[in-house]
Amino acid sequence: MSWYSTLTLMSCLFTLDSSVRAKPHGSYSVSVRSISVNELQLFQTWTASISELDDVLCKTVKIQPGSYLVYQISKNVHLQPGIHQSVYVGQHRCIFIITELLLDAVPDVLPQVAVVLKKIIVNTDAVTTAYFAATDNQKRDVKLQVEAATAVRSKPGYEISFSLLNPDPSRFRVSWDIRTATSEHLHLLLDRLAVIGNFTVASQILRYVSLGVNPKLDSKENLYYLTQHDLPHIINPVESRLGTYVSSNPTLDFLVYVPTQHQSPLHIVDDMGHRVTSNAFLSPRWGGIIIHNVNESGDCVIEMEKIMPVFVSQLRQLLGVPDLRSPFPEILMSNPPSSGISDWELDGLLLHRCMENIAMTTTTLTSLIQLLEEVTNMVISDHIQAQIVKAIESVAECQNHLKSGRLMDAFLLSKQAIESSEAAFFDPSMLTLLYFPEDQKFAIYVPLFVPVSLPLLLSTRSALKQLFKRKERAVEDTDGIGNIQLAEST
Repeated sequence: MSWYSTLTLMSCLFTLDSSVRAKPHGSYSVSVRSISVNELQLFQTWTASISELDDVLCKTVKIQPGSYLVYQISKNVHLQPGIHQSVYVGQHRCIFIITELLLDAVPDVLPQVAVVLKKIIVNTDAVTTAYFAATDNQKRDVKLQVEAATAVRSKPGYEISFSLLNPDPSRFRVSWDIRTATSEHLHLLLDRLAVIGNFTVASQILRYVSLGVNPKLDSKENLYYLTQHDLPHIINPVESRLGTYVSSNPTLDFLVYVPTQHQSPLHIVDDMGHRVTSNAFLSPRWGGIIIHNVNESGDCVIEMEKIMPVFVSQLRQLLGVPDLRSPFPEILMSNPPSSGISDWELDGLLLHRCMENIAMTTTTLTSLIQLLEEVTNMVISDHIQAQIVKAIESVAECQNHLKSGRLMDAFLLSKQAIESSEAAFFDPSMLTLLYFPEDQKFAIYVPLFVPVSLPLLLSTRSALKQLFKRKERAVEDTDGIGNIQLAEST
């Protein structure tokens, strides 16, 4: 046998303190076992690339989210030409460590595995940032803070809108096959992401819509360009024409803009004056815009093969999908899958959203407690109490699943926790007491009752005066009768 392999099972565990400001702590449980008969037979008969082996192992060995498989392979095995790295990270929670043919090399492999998991796969710094981002804690890494601010917050669903902007339809008759493009490039990704929320996709073509900014002319290159400082001013004029959606879910807008003839070709340049290759830019928590230049007037069909990969990349950033890249030359990452997201990235997204949901649930319940302390006459009904108890129990059970490495169960419970906490906080029966506390009631009702109470007060004053006068007369009459009787007796 020209190769040797051992299998290491690892689970990522996270624990949280009771305080919302506490820092999540990551730990790992490690267990080692011998390779199974089916795996041994697969390795012995496999002659194709290591990436294809990764796909087959995913179907042979069931790996739960949050668990990782590490295979140790001999250097004598050449499953993929051109691989000179010592670590290969596949798409399906498998890591291949290429080592010498040793019978007991597990202790030597573990440091490499620890680097791959902590720095690339799990990325504990990014998980901590996702947790603190939901609590508005500013003590975070600047780079990770920017990445956290780019992604939209966790919601039950998202509206995705694709818009084609044609400012000069008399000159250009632009069309696109957006239905086929979304089916080929987007549906696989959305199917994988269905666990985090429901997605609704819509498209439209808008005519006579301009960017609202005047691009600059580069006479040397004979082109127009927009700088990084011009891009924020594009959103507001365009957004007013995109239409509104009757939905409580956030909307992610992706636009394709065809410049007019007197502003073509139009490019985006960076701070160094270099053209942006994609000719597109991303607006955090809003969407993305691609500028598509048309060479000739008349009928034009948008090349969706060039447009959709850019939109998919922007959608990944807006949803917070972690971008797994190897910072080490000895570690080789697999190519992006056709679905647009690997199992590693999906696990990272679930972990980030789980931390975010826990933090938001804790913050919401804390705000509710503070509200009850300020508004003393607020009454908590039984169904609100049930939602609060459900949220607390879900958070506690979610933390137990995180400690046990059951990532999917922990994420589903975190979604249940945030939904219950928000249902309790925004319950309609509490809104009247929230927006009409005691001090506002006096401010509202006093002007109404003062005009009515003034005549009553004046009438009461007159009645009291008459009553006092009658009492004084009665006292005077009694004193006169007493004096007369005293005189007679004398």
